Amino acid sequence: MPRACCVPKCRTGHRRRKNDPKPKPGPKPSLHLFPRDKVLRERWRQSIPFYKHKPGDHTYVCSLHFLKSDYGGFTSNQEEASDLKKITLKKGAKPSVFPELLDLQARLDEVSQLDDDFYVRDFQNDDEGMYSAVTAKKSLPTINSLQDLQDNLDLKLLSLDIVHTYHEGTSYSAADWTFMMVTQDHNNVPTLKFSLKIGANLEYEIWCHQIRVHKCKVKHILESDRINSAMQVIQLLEFLKSYSMSEAIIKDKVDQALYLLQEGTWSLPEPKRNIINGLIHQIKEVV
Repeated sequence: MPRACCVPKCRTGHRRRKNDPKPKPGPKPSLHLFPRDKVLRERWRQSIPFYKHKPGDHTYVCSLHFLKSDYGGFTSNQEEASDLKKITLKKGAKPSVFPELLDLQARLDEVSQLDDDFYVRDFQNDDEGMYSAVTAKKSLPTINSLQDLQDNLDLKLLSLDIVHTYHEGTSYSAADWTFMMVTQDHNNVPTLKFSLKIGANLEYEIWCHQIRVHKCKVKHILESDRINSAMQVIQLLEFLKSYSMSEAIIKDKVDQALYLLQEGTWSLPEPKRNIINGLIHQIKEVV
């Protein structure tokens, strides 16, 4: 099992993405298991902002989130132990340095100041260290048209990797608003991760990896077949971002397993090999 830091937005140990900054030269940050002591374990969990999961037996926090004073020996004079490797924490030390979460906290503070009765945001970590915005509705502005949605949706709350196009509509076609997440592989080939299309009547369609997503997948966000508030759009996009990434990971693992299976069929008689290859082809079409 790969070791990675569980702190939200920290990329230590995670597979590098295209938009991630290049790693700094020098020793890599060390990784520390959550302590077994129940009291100290809970202190670690509570000290990490926006971390909502229960730590497991293989949950790690990297040395970037500890102060120099938290360690017994050092190779750096910096205040933060950002370049230390394989060093021992003092008894009772807990993570307290979270520079990557400062912008997230500032964003949360900015949103909460807009209107005390508008909405409350909470952030939870997902399997890939991405972030899902969960909104508790209080009193949201009524959305009756696509124009209302335009007036109330704060585009600054969208993730930077989500793009959108607005079609004004003509005498031949109705207006619509489409939101998309497009990524590029190592060959710079663009791939559409998901799209959310909102029609003039505020009904919506969701596509993920070129497959239409049934609305039951998002019933925890939308109770009806139409968009009722601007924040529901934000929720949908955050959920689809996490969902599309998790689906992509599963697909990669399945493709790798099928490739290894196909490689192992060459020693089989041709009739059996053809049967297995046929099954592999059917699985690839479904996945």
